[in-house]
Amino acid sequence: MIHYEVFEEKGQALQAEYAFKHQPRAKKIAYLNRCGVADLIPEHLTRHEKG
Repeated sequence: MIHYEVFEEKGQALQAEYAFKHQPRAKKIAYLNRCGVADLIPEHLTRHEKG
């Protein structure tokens, strides 16, 4: 696990997870970078991304 959030309701957590999983990879990586986990994403997984 590289990131977690706490939600008051299980439904909120499931909704956030569903929304995240349906984003393009580039948006997922950008979100994780904003959350401070950029150092955990290997270079080979990010260098071929389309903007």
